[in-house]
Amino acid sequence: MKKAIVILAIIAIGIGFAISFKQQAEISNSPNHLQPSIIPTIKPTTAENEQHSYKFTAEKNEQTAFELLQKNAEVEYDEYDFGIMIQAINQLASNNDYYWALYVNGEYAQQGAKQTVLKQGDEVEFRYEKIRAQ
Repeated sequence: MKKAIVILAIIAIGIGFAISFKQQAEISNSPNHLQPSIIPTIKPTTAENEQHSYKFTAEKNEQTAFELLQKNAEVEYDEYDFGIMIQAINQLASNNDYYWALYVNGEYAQQGAKQTVLKQGDEVEFRYEKIRAQ
């Protein structure tokens, strides 16, 4: 009796896997399907050794780098308790290989764009940089 139950359980599991595999294959082969683990991104159009960046000059005191960016570019971002994460600038999205780095007056910023308060004339640059493992 126990042996029959074990055999039936193995058969049921096998059928379940077969059905699941078939359904996944049908979904994956549909033309509009994106795998859940694949996030569509826009790759940089510049050569690998070229840098894609946007430079702006602060127009007034107390303006944040994020406000300056929003005024001058199309920005996609996510907001968290700790601040914002820039996801894309002018439809060029950060991904597993690249991110948007912030520089103020040529120096890598020590805070996020929303926390970086500028003085009139400060030079702000958002660079699309390759993520490097430490």
